[in-house]
Amino acid sequence: MLSDFLQDAPVSDGEPVILACPYIPKKENTNPTEMVKLCRALKAEMASLRPWYDMATQKRRRTTVGVSRLSLEALPSFICSFLTESTPKNPREDVPLAFELRYAADDLKAYYNEAVTAQPGMETSDSETLARWFWGDTVASKILRAVREACLKSGDESLRPAGGGQIVPRKFA
Repeated sequence: MLSDFLQDAPVSDGEPVILACPYIPKKENTNPTEMVKLCRALKAEMASLRPWYDMATQKRRRTTVGVSRLSLEALPSFICSFLTESTPKNPREDVPLAFELRYAADDLKAYYNEAVTAQPGMETSDSETLARWFWGDTVASKILRAVREACLKSGDESLRPAGGGQIVPRKFA
């Protein structure tokens, strides 16, 4: 309920104070490319699988994710960098960029498979069922196919073998 007040708000006799806000919101790209949209969708898809992945690792007390040494939060950005940058930065000094891409792709596929097999009725899924699901129904598979194409077209000769079947099986390319 609004009330009327008989007094006006007090006015200061001093100099006006300039207010400053230490937070400046980052301006969002209002026209993202299709690849940027796809990468955002990958992050959202991975986030939706996270509770299942956590349940799987807790239940099994192990994971096969980790060969890339990237955190689950860093994994999609690294993979997507092959679609948005001309020369992605290698987060590791001990392996070539092409190897790290392959390891990251393996981690991504393992993450999805571990997450989905934690869901009811999926515990005994065979590898063919999992592969058909992954390569047919996920944003991650679209990303990996796009990365495959980028590797095949890359000026970096070391990335071409990754496009030739190392990250996307020929059956699903």
